[in-house]
Amino acid sequence: MVEFPELPYGRVPNEWLGSHAPIEVIAGTRWIVERGTVHSFRHWLDELHRANPGDLIPMQWAPQYIGASRPGIRKRALAGRLTVFTFAIVQPKKKLLGKVEYRESRETFDYLLKSECEAWRDLLFEQREDERAAFFAVREGRERELPKGHRKVGKRS
Repeated sequence: MVEFPELPYGRVPNEWLGSHAPIEVIAGTRWIVERGTVHSFRHWLDELHRANPGDLIPMQWAPQYIGASRPGIRKRALAGRLTVFTFAIVQPKKKLLGKVEYRESRETFDYLLKSECEAWRDLLFEQREDERAAFFAVREGRERELPKGHRKVGKRS
């Protein structure tokens, strides 16, 4: 039985709890991985959508949605501060003598929780508010009103 981490946003599907499915959690993270065929991917995705209706986005969309870089998203996920659900496709391959071996393909499907991404995006926007205020003050000629740390370094300041 797999020990699932505590999720601040979203839920783990009930079908995964106590199951003997080959689900693994990467140690020290909230990155949940399952491997299987395309047919089992369809069931996996249905279970995930039932547990988190309307709250999943593909990991490929996250940089535009959050406003962070792909390496930044990966780093946050590996640090255990972002929940990722991954499904890796396993395909049968015939060997030379006809024996069938199952190999994991490079094709993976990664999903993030939209509510968790929104919370991170709001945090990033709060951190950037000071920078935005400084930019507009300089643009409108009000840089003298800013604290010295936000003023442009120049001859007159």
